[in-house]
Amino acid sequence: MAELIQTQALLRRVRPKAERRVGLWVTSREGFWIAFEALRTHKLRSFLTLLGVVIATTTLIVVMSIINGMNLYIADHIANLGANVFIVHQFKWAQGYEAWLKARRRNQPIRIEDFDFLRDNLKGYKSIGAEAWMNSSDNYARYKERTVYEVEISGETPSMIDIGQTKVAAGRYINDGDYTHESMVCFVGQDVVNAFFPNVDPLDKEIQINGIPFRIIGVAEKLGSMFGQSQDNFVHVPLTAFQKVFRNRPSLAVHVQASNSQQMSVLEDETRALMRGRRHTPYSEDDTFGINASETIMESWHQLTASIFAVTIGIVAVFMVVGGIVIMNIMLASVRAHARDWHP
Repeated sequence: MAELIQTQALLRRVRPKAERRVGLWVTSREGFWIAFEALRTHKLRSFLTLLGVVIATTTLIVVMSIINGMNLYIADHIANLGANVFIVHQFKWAQGYEAWLKARRRNQPIRIEDFDFLRDNLKGYKSIGAEAWMNSSDNYARYKERTVYEVEISGETPSMIDIGQTKVAAGRYINDGDYTHESMVCFVGQDVVNAFFPNVDPLDKEIQINGIPFRIIGVAEKLGSMFGQSQDNFVHVPLTAFQKVFRNRPSLAVHVQASNSQQMSVLEDETRALMRGRRHTPYSEDDTFGINASETIMESWHQLTASIFAVTIGIVAVFMVVGGIVIMNIMLASVRAHARDWHP
């Protein structure tokens, strides 16, 4: 008798739980079928709502993927100045238009004397080099009857091979003897080699650069393209030869390489102090030059992409809210119709 009473008590405790589970299942199933019937009844409205939500979600995913891919591309191809390298230039890169206009009136070019001054007085750097560009659509290189136009011509110090991305594929780079003696030699990119010497060894061949003869001493490894623009259509000559035949007082970009990332900030501060002292810049005035590192470029790029991402989030939010309101209205109308059927 006692066992029967205990069994009945146990059943009384179990039955409410089972009933709650069954009730929950029935309620969920009924809600599902009501929602499904509502979507089936309003096919066009449901399709358009679903399409809006899908487009909004897809837009968000696509924009995030594009921005992430562009971040990697910018970091690898544009902001990659080299390992622990910063560049002293006439302007600070990736700044606003108004700031650039102000700097254009105030800043002075970096000259060869500034490079020599930094090389002799800056302490603790791993390597230091300088380069000058002559970018012009009129630049050309010629070998016999063949001509390559829009060649990027630059004057380089020998140490630039240890700082930048350029690597030697054949021959050698500009050395100290070439620099000291203003030798008429050049280091060329793959586009020049492919145009002039597709099946011939280009070393020791003489080509004309803007009508001036230079002897090829080395060939660079292929760099590829950036935004569809080839990075291999270039000719490097000694900076001293560049001054002698192209630009007597060119504007330079001085590349400073630190031993590690921790030392970079120290070298940047020391470089700023040396340049401001050399130019007698008052304490209250801005720099008359720019110090550029990879972080500077990436920071400006991230500011741009953050604005794009914020706009995208706003558009997606509008789509989601509108879609949610439409779905809510459909469900509300269906519930009311279902209630009228059960309670006439």
